[in-house]
Parts: sequence; C-alpha cells; structure tokens
Amino acid sequence: MRKSSRIILFLFSLIVALTAILFIWQISNPSVTQGINAWLYRISVNEMARNVALAICVIVVLIGLAMMIFLLVGGRLKKSRIRVNETGTIDIGIGAIESIALNSATLANVGVKSAKARVSAGKQGQIRLVMIVELYSDVEIQAQMASLQDRIKKDVERYTGIPVETVEVKVNRVELVGAKIEN
Repeated sequence: MRKSSRIILFLFSLIVALTAILFIWQISNPSVTQGINAWLYRISVNEMARNVALAICVIVVLIGLAMMIFLLVGGRLKKSRIRVNETGTIDIGIGAIESIALNSATLANVGVKSAKARVSAGKQGQIRLVMIVELYSDVEIQAQMASLQDRIKKDVERYTGIPVETVEVKVNRVELVGAKIEN
C-alpha cells in the first residue's frame, strides 16, 4: 500500500474513531447531547457554517467510499510489471501474465474445460495467481490440479521472469461428459 493511501486511511480511521467517541460521550451524558444539539442548531441557522459543514461531510463520505473501493480492489496488481535488464525495461501487462496462465491451463491436458485467471501482488516482488477452472468429470482433481499448479508456475516464471509465490486453483464446476440418464 502506498504511503499516501496509508495516511488517508489513517486520517479517515481517526475521524471515524473520534465520531464514535463523541457519540458514546453524547449517549452517556445527557447534558452533552443538549450542548451538541444547540451547536448543530447554530450551524444549521447560519448559511455559511451550514455550507462548510455540508462540504466537510460530503468529503468525509467520498473518502470513505474511496477507501472501501481501494480496500476491495487493493490486492489487484497495477496494470503492468516492469522488469529491468541491462538494455532497458520490459513492461509486462497483467493481461499477458493471465494469458500465459490460461494457455498453460489449456495445454496441460489435465481436463480443464474452461478457466479464468487473476493476478495479484505477492511478497517481495512476487505474484500470486488464482485460477478458477471448470473441469470435465473424468478428472482426478487432486492429482491433476497439483500438476496444473506446477505447470502454470513454471510457465509464468519462464516466460516473464517474474517469480510466482503461489498458484491457487479453485474448481468451480465439474461438467458431466456423456448422455444424461432419464428416469
């Protein structure tokens, strides 16, 4: 997580914590409630103060929404991984890494009917791959998926030079092969 994102997340968390403390204080002491209500009334009567308070509230809500979105998609890598060599830089897109993983899954001949690949950041410049696969029914899932993990890891590392931390395979569905039996 970038330093600026951490600072924004810290400030937003601080605002939420202080607001919660204020509400707890307000609930536990009725005189505080009267004082806060009077203060809020004075703000609502004064047009300038009301506009400033509304702007601050809108900014806090937008920051909160931005942080929720950031946290939901934060594990996803940026658009590319840059590799540096003696000649210059090589910019490898996430789509390229996902395509390599999908091609490996298809060429592994382990009964994969269809697959989806997701790449996320790992530790120390490594990447994590998540493969969501649909299999044919005549597959030994444990053995074949272990073989698939090994092949994907080796292919991605060989073709991109980017170390792979883990390859997680999620079997989403097993497709029946052959005719259906009706009663």
